[in-house]
Amino acid sequence: MPRYFFDIVNGGSDIDNEGSILANFEAARETAVRIAFDAAISAPPIDGEHPAVVTVRDSSGRTIHSVWIQVCEQAHT
Repeated sequence: MPRYFFDIVNGGSDIDNEGSILANFEAARETAVRIAFDAAISAPPIDGEHPAVVTVRDSSGRTIHSVWIQVCEQAHT
């Protein structure tokens, strides 16, 4: 089974040097979405300009998928 690496940028960078062995690309995509949501919950990207981003790399180091989570808000007075 292939190994995928999940790098997180959310106010700082967290590079995944270990990776995770997963069944296929779809499993890696689902994992990236969960990681992005968890990152956004722990440190919400509420400035509207800097989304939480999870980049998925394959074992060759090639970026194969990215997930962005951005929270935008507007006050209505």
